[in-house]
Amino acid sequence: MENKSQFLTIETICIKYSIKLENIIELWCDNNIPLYIHLEGNSCQLSCSIRKDDESHLKEELNDISTEIGSPNSSLDNIEQHKYLIEDRKVEIINEFDLYQKDKSPLTKIRQFRMKKGAGIFYIPIGDDQFYYDGYAYGYWRIKPGPTTRFIKGDYKISNLNPLLSDYDVSALLKVIGHDEGDFLIFKEAIEINKNDLCMNVDDIEKLEFALTGSSKIKKKESENRYSKVEHLALYILLNEYCLDNDGSVNFTTMAGVLTSLNEEKYGGEYIFKPETIRRWLKNIPI
Repeated sequence: MENKSQFLTIETICIKYSIKLENIIELWCDNNIPLYIHLEGNSCQLSCSIRKDDESHLKEELNDISTEIGSPNSSLDNIEQHKYLIEDRKVEIINEFDLYQKDKSPLTKIRQFRMKKGAGIFYIPIGDDQFYYDGYAYGYWRIKPGPTTRFIKGDYKISNLNPLLSDYDVSALLKVIGHDEGDFLIFKEAIEINKNDLCMNVDDIEKLEFALTGSSKIKKKESENRYSKVEHLALYILLNEYCLDNDGSVNFTTMAGVLTSLNEEKYGGEYIFKPETIRRWLKNIPI
């Protein structure tokens, strides 16, 4: 159904690109980058807008109906046409022909919502026309932070009821968005998610790097520095005294861990040392 290679967890991105988690969260809370949550058949309810661009010839016919005074179509005709449209859209959902279930829709490769067998489809004419129905959510769904989400230090929470009907403060809760802002999920049970488990589309990584241009320039400048073989040798000897395996061989992974830990805890640095990087640094050093 879904193309997992399109998305990476924030944890993976932080390690791969040496980016701090809080920097990504801050950009997301400022609406500079989108983040996603991965669902595996979670039971919930979908609030789905009936949009003008839905794949329905009836919707197009409805848009062609003039509603101005003097129109040959009476208000009663418009009402009947709209009722017919609503019923037709319900049939599409039941028969799995809607945008969240249709096999040929490219959107179903990213996310799907499968209607629960025997579930009712409720129509509420408020704002944009909305359908509410129970089912199961799969794939990657965009999450939208609330006004106070940025102040949460622990795991995030997703609302377990319709925020429009809540008497409690929901300003820190995440909203799970579907194909657009008009579609969102309502969970019957509260869901918590670790920040590291949030996901990003690989197509947005360039946007992330652009937003962190300042940090990128610093790292680029650092990478341009060159060190002599004597300095490399000194580093090798120092680490070689503390980072040997039991059989006496050099453990580059241990070296990377020691350097990263010391850099972060004692020197406040952000750089994450990688085993292959150290191996490359110390290549061809005569001992």
